[in-house]
Amino acid sequence: MSSSEIAWVYYPRGYRRIVNADTDSEGRLDLSATKNMNYKVMELEDGDSEVNSLFKEYISGSNEITVNGLSTPIDSWKAFDHILKVAKRLIPSLDEFNRQQIENRRIHDYSFDFLTNVVGYAKHGRWGLSPLSAYPLMDMYPEPGRIERLRKTAVIGPQYRMIGGQRFRESDISLFLRHERGLSSLIEVLYVLFGK
Repeated sequence: MSSSEIAWVYYPRGYRRIVNADTDSEGRLDLSATKNMNYKVMELEDGDSEVNSLFKEYISGSNEITVNGLSTPIDSWKAFDHILKVAKRLIPSLDEFNRQQIENRRIHDYSFDFLTNVVGYAKHGRWGLSPLSAYPLMDMYPEPGRIERLRKTAVIGPQYRMIGGQRFRESDISLFLRHERGLSSLIEVLYVLFGK
């Protein structure tokens, strides 16, 4: 795929993200110039390989992950930076990612509701149903094929933080890290959305 082709990338549990589209300053997609274009569709049946490797190391109990070919303690800044880069590559904006699922006929309503749980955790640090409890249930459902009900996405909205007397826009992904077990929860969410 050339860098100018816009594509929907689908992952094993049906979630999708659009790649190579322009975004505005809030991270929303600007598809106005591309309304009549045909989009390429890519199926990643095995999921994102980087997420799969990260999750496998995370559940191994070794408390280390591989960063640039080196074994690194999961609580180190190097590991922290690596995990955030993986998350930002796949979800530049959680709100925009959730909006992309509204008309997604490949996920059933239960999978869509998981996104509301993710937003709730990012905002308040509490899970309605944890990612590791949710994904086996998602995997048991048959292929949906149609949207069962009107879907409304939960949004985080722009978050700001004061640092040194200046106001900075904060990434919605970084909100995970404010909470106890935030890094672990982020790894689990990445696996549910993009892994296999």
